Amino acid sequence: MHAKQLPRQRRWWLLILALAASLALIAAACSDDDFGDAPDDRGAAAAATVGAELPVDEAASDEQAADQQPAEIESEADAAADEAVMELLSGDAQVGGELFIANGCNLCHGDSGEGNIGPTIAQTGFTLDKVIAQYRNPRGFMPPFLESHVSDAQVEDIYAWLQTQPLPDTIVPGEGTP
Repeated sequence: MHAKQLPRQRRWWLLILALAASLALIAAACSDDDFGDAPDDRGAAAAATVGAELPVDEAASDEQAADQQPAEIESEADAAADEAVMELLSGDAQVGGELFIANGCNLCHGDSGEGNIGPTIAQTGFTLDKVIAQYRNPRGFMPPFLESHVSDAQVEDIYAWLQTQPLPDTIVPGEGTP
């Protein structure tokens, strides 16, 4: 009886060792700094891009702008950008945040899509259709999520929530990262 358990234990240890080696390779691949030439403040750059796409309020006068403090102007621009993003999304961002955690997306992508083992997906550059395709037929180590488990409408909610999340200081590279 002891002779049969020993090979089984060895197989488990080999499996655990292989898993640990795989995780070490993934961690090494994720830690490469592919953004050496990128600006340090990618979040501000993305916000500026979103702000640049917003229509200019022609009713605002130069006098009003001169009276506002820089922090007030920045705060109003951020609020306008957030509002513009939310108007473009039809999913329910609040529900999406709950689904993101409930489905375990945070285990690989971090609690706000900042990236961890998996890439940064906050403010993803993917369209909703590409995100749905990634859920159904993922690349890499991501498990597939069948529509019977996560519906297209729920993916849309998660997508809406991800678009409201701030970009981290360090982007974990991968396809679809901002």
